[in-house]
Amino acid sequence: MSVKIVNKELYENRNEDEIWLHRYFSSKYLNDTFQNQCFKINFRRVDDFGDGLEGWNHAIPNIKKAVKIMANYNNRVIDSGGTIVSNIRYILSLVKDKSQISDEELILGNIKERELSFASCWFATESKEDESRIMWNLYSGIKKKKHKENEDEGGNVVTGVKISVKWSELKASLGLLNEDFEVGFVDYSESKNIEEVMFKKDSSYSFEKEFRILIKTSNNKERIISKIINPFSSPKVYCKVWDSYDNNEAIEKVLELGFEKSENAKRQFDVSKLIPEFLKNNG
Repeated sequence: MSVKIVNKELYENRNEDEIWLHRYFSSKYLNDTFQNQCFKINFRRVDDFGDGLEGWNHAIPNIKKAVKIMANYNNRVIDSGGTIVSNIRYILSLVKDKSQISDEELILGNIKERELSFASCWFATESKEDESRIMWNLYSGIKKKKHKENEDEGGNVVTGVKISVKWSELKASLGLLNEDFEVGFVDYSESKNIEEVMFKKDSSYSFEKEFRILIKTSNNKERIISKIINPFSSPKVYCKVWDSYDNNEAIEKVLELGFEKSENAKRQFDVSKLIPEFLKNNG
């Protein structure tokens, strides 16, 4: 239906056709990403992200201090085997105690907005060939090859992949969906005068170079929602497979999903150009 640009001051000085978006993940999720030959984009609830400040209005006095106290409390509960049910009353009491805020409606509104906002997060560059070793390590699982979490259903160790799309093509595809999207670059500055709080992150995350696609819903019961882009409207998708001794399974998967080496292919793949790091012996 519509694609609205936010944080325009970060967007307008770039050539839209030179913005490339990338997702790094384990190759075991490839089948789900290209479900029934369609390109599927997952959106996760903003209050479900690991960054405790995600989606909070930084203009609320002492919000950063309150979230830090809450995060430490939550971690202690989880470490002791407990379960976090709700942080609403806790964060309210912390903020009010620290700042003497009387406008409870402001805080409750921000809490509700976080629950109803779903984001798809992408690493943005000016070239589809750009690669980030940090992103490979953090999100593709290449450092965790021996962990159960990085095995497929058959118990086979899988490797990392990077999916890349040109933003202008993805934008055109999103515009054909029955949904309103807010999109733009994330602001990592220290400014507290930010209107789009869902596009604001702490500066310690600036290495992510994030471009965000956001959906605001009326239902806070879901944690993840998906949007399907059919083959006729989908952007051209590029896939890089991490170059390691056990990447054959990932290459087999991308071939099964219709990826080709050909430059003219709608889905094209190749192998990462980065040299794997040496693993140090413990002995």
